[in-house]
Amino acid sequence: MNAAAESASQADKEFLGVDTPGFFSLTQDGTLKTIDLFRTWERLAPLWWQHVTGTSRDAYWKSVGHFIVARYAKVTCAAQGLEVGTRMLTRLVTSAGTRPRGAGGQEAGAVDRFEMRREADGLLVGAVEQAWTWIDASGAKPIVAAAPPPGLHCIQHTLASVPTLPQEDALEEIDRFTWSARETDPNRHVSFLSYFDRADDALVKAEGSAGPGPFSWESWYRRECLAGEPMKMLSATRRPNGLQIEFSGANDDIRRVVMRHRKGLGTGAA
Repeated sequence: MNAAAESASQADKEFLGVDTPGFFSLTQDGTLKTIDLFRTWERLAPLWWQHVTGTSRDAYWKSVGHFIVARYAKVTCAAQGLEVGTRMLTRLVTSAGTRPRGAGGQEAGAVDRFEMRREADGLLVGAVEQAWTWIDASGAKPIVAAAPPPGLHCIQHTLASVPTLPQEDALEEIDRFTWSARETDPNRHVSFLSYFDRADDALVKAEGSAGPGPFSWESWYRRECLAGEPMKMLSATRRPNGLQIEFSGANDDIRRVVMRHRKGLGTGAA
C-alpha cells in the first residue's frame, strides 16, 4: 500500500446528513439556536457508536462498564439571516485515542467535531467541538480510564491536551439558582447544553445584548451537577479574551464549570 492509500485508510469516518431549521430553531435575526445545533448533532452521533461498536451507544456502555464525560466544548454560531426550511448539510467526525492528563499520565477519550453548512453556498452556520474522556465504572469506584475499553473498533490517535482552563481571581457573584430535572440528561447529570442556556442569560444581563455577528462559547467541565442542586454563578468583567462565567456549588464553593464567550469566529473555529 502506498503512503497516500495508507493515509486514506487511516482517516476517521465522516458521518453526513441533511437538515432544515424549523420555526422554533432560529432567533429573530436568523441565527440557529444553540440547543438546536446540539439536537442536530445528536441525530448523527449514534451513527458513530453503531459503526465502531456494532451496537447502540447505551448498550455498549453497559456491556463494557464504561461511560463518557465531557471535558471541554466549543460552540460556534457563525451565520445570521437564515430562513426556515433552508437545506443544511451536517458533518460529524470523531477522533478517538489518548491524551495527556494535567496531573500526569494518560486518559482515553475522543474529540467530536460537528458542523452545519448551508447547502446552497457552503456557508458555515454552526459548529461544535467536544473533547470527552472515558470513565471506567467497572470497579468499586469510577476512575478515569487510561486506555479505551474493549470492543471499540476505530483508529486510536495521540490526541492533543484539552485546552487550558482559564483562571480568574476577580469574580463576582451574579446569580443563585437550583437545577431542574428539565436541565438534565439520561446520565442523570445536568446536560452540558443547559450551561450554555444559563450562560447566554448571564451574557445579556452583563452586556444588555449579545450583539450581532458570529460568536463562540467555550466550556470546561470539572465536576458534574445534579437536579435539585443549589448553584451560584460568578462572572468577571469583560476582558480582551472574553467574558468569563463560572458555576460553583452554593453549598461547597467547588468550581464546577467555567465558560468563556468570544465575539467573532476567532482562531481555531471549526
